[in-house]
Amino acid sequence: MQYPKYVDPKDLHRETDAVLEKKVSALLAAMTEEEKLNLCHGHENPAGMQVANAGYNPGVPRLGVPEIRMYDGPAGVTSVYETTGLPVQEMLAATWDTNLAYRYGEVEGSENFAISGNTQLGSQFDVVRVPQFNRDKDMLGEDPFLTSALAVPETKGIQDAGVVAVLKHFGVASIGTDMQDAADQIVDEQTLHEIVFPPFEAAAKEGGAGAFMCCYNKFNGAYASANEYAQKTVLRDMWNFKGYMMSDWGANHSLSTAKGMDMEMPNGTYNSN
Repeated sequence: MQYPKYVDPKDLHRETDAVLEKKVSALLAAMTEEEKLNLCHGHENPAGMQVANAGYNPGVPRLGVPEIRMYDGPAGVTSVYETTGLPVQEMLAATWDTNLAYRYGEVEGSENFAISGNTQLGSQFDVVRVPQFNRDKDMLGEDPFLTSALAVPETKGIQDAGVVAVLKHFGVASIGTDMQDAADQIVDEQTLHEIVFPPFEAAAKEGGAGAFMCCYNKFNGAYASANEYAQKTVLRDMWNFKGYMMSDWGANHSLSTAKGMDMEMPNGTYNSN
């Protein structure tokens, strides 16, 4: 099978915010309760099909709401198909090159789109905090200013190809050796907004990111998947974020939709009907 080398932006039709609001309102009014609930969590791939390597949601076919096909990152597109093996993000950061960051994201987005995807589970904009963390190589370093400066063009590069950039792992990740074993992180508000959150804020406000993914651990007493300060106070109220929030795979621990979690992944253990 031959895929296009890249997606030409002129072939992508983008609606205005006003038109999108009207369409979303109309769709919600037409959906059944079951259809709405099914959008709150991931689903298994259709029988016999490997449509996405990471996560899948069937959408609402009868109303034309498309499937959500997720491919993993951040160093390129992890797939059953042939894709470009990009250098790890740590190497991208070493270039200090915003133009290269855009091209990096452009490769991710265009290849994701070319193999039928519409969601890129990256990039990873956590700030490096300890040298032994097993995902340091996937991050843009320990400097929040540099990470922010590169996060914006990389996010734009992904989304200019018609693919949703999912920023991860929102909260206070990158501690200990493994993400799933991290303890509750107690971090004051000044540190959150000067060190941890700036890359995410920049990518959301300036890069136009469409989605966020939470981290596994607790911070300041609550799991990130149900942390109202992060998901409601910061994302929605402070940053006016209009996209959606998803859990990391198995990172949700309770019914969390009222606390800011829009989509539990990879299934609906808690946020389901």
